[in-house]
Amino acid sequence: MVECSKCKDWFHGACLGLSDSEINQILLFFCKECLLTNSSLKIIHKDYTKEHTKPLFKKQGILSVYNLYPYNCMLELFKILKFRTPYCVFELFNLIPSQAGRNLTIKLPSYSLQCQKQTFVYQATLLWNKIHKELLKPSVITLHTSHTGKLNLQPSDCITLDFSTKIGSFKAKLRRILFNTQSLGGNIDWSINNYLSV
Repeated sequence: MVECSKCKDWFHGACLGLSDSEINQILLFFCKECLLTNSSLKIIHKDYTKEHTKPLFKKQGILSVYNLYPYNCMLELFKILKFRTPYCVFELFNLIPSQAGRNLTIKLPSYSLQCQKQTFVYQATLLWNKIHKELLKPSVITLHTSHTGKLNLQPSDCITLDFSTKIGSFKAKLRRILFNTQSLGGNIDWSINNYLSV
């Protein structure tokens, strides 16, 4: 049986000429009398057409579950490197020293077992080395004139990367990179290129 959503009367499907499967498809039902008295009423059926997720994610600005791990991983690593807390985790990451300015590339830990390569330290290091230059704001340091004069150099600026980037700015850039990567390719189909692979 099916209930009229306006007058609350119940009707047999056989009396209406509807099968059980047709009744199950009805989301909102109105009887003939209610439809005659109010022309704005309409019987609404359930829509079972499948909707593609990629256009929906793009329209709503949602990151896929596969991009949430890189997002949270990079964000946590940036906080660890910036604030050096917790220090026991900070010690696990070794920044590679550089001669020309500050290099923020992290030395990849050498693990022999495949299961060790699934840890936060290993995966975060791979992600960091891949995109940190796009996320950090370069700092410009003007070389002191007395220093450049002693070394017989031209007065110039030195551009380096450091952790002065604010967390909010870092998050926004990271989200934009992940979302742009997620939107690549076809409008409907997901591909391996839609995720920040390591």
